[in-house]
Parts: sequence; structure tokens; C-alpha cells
Amino acid sequence: MFRAVCVLLLVLSAVLAFAQPPEIEWSRVYGVENWYVAEDVAVCADNGYIVAGRAHDPWGGVDGMAVRMDSDGDTLWSLLLGTDGDEQWNSVYAMSDGDFVLAGFTYATGAG
Repeated sequence: MFRAVCVLLLVLSAVLAFAQPPEIEWSRVYGVENWYVAEDVAVCADNGYIVAGRAHDPWGGVDGMAVRMDSDGDTLWSLLLGTDGDEQWNSVYAMSDGDFVLAGFTYATGAG
């Protein structure tokens, strides 16, 4: 048994040593570094993407942010949603009919 485990570890080590990282298809920067933070991403029905997170403004506030992209990473639309309190989208789920659901939180006070 010990011999079999040693052989398995040796084979796995050899495979991992020659493994190549996946090829990057595209890379984009959205928004301003350190002001826009992605929390979650989902693949949409059309093979595009939706990213959910937060956007920091220059006055110290935070708003919920969503960016919808096509399969090449080009922006189709973006959304900032905020009040006088801080908001953030923590999770996004893309449904098969093309709709999506965002979940997050707000620190807004008052009704609603």
C-alpha cells in the first residue's frame, strides 16, 4: 500500500510539474482601481458575464455596482445603486431566461 501511494504521488508530481496554466482569452480593467471592487461574477445565458460588487465614491460613500458584459468582455451596461447610506452587492445569480438576481446589503436608514 505504501508503495502504491508513493508511486501515485510521484506520478501526480510529474503531471503538476508540466501542467500549463489556462490561456487568457481577454483581460479588461473596469472603473478606477481601488474604487470599484468585484464581489461575484456569473456567466449569463448568452455566454456573457455579470459582475456584482461595490463602487467607492470620492466622498467616502459606497454604492452597489453591477456591470453586464458580452462574451468578449465589452460593457453592455453598468448600474450604480445607492442612497445616503452604503450599499454593496455580494452575490449575483444568472438565470437561464437571461434575467439575474443580485443580493447584498444597505446601511441606509429609514423606511425602505
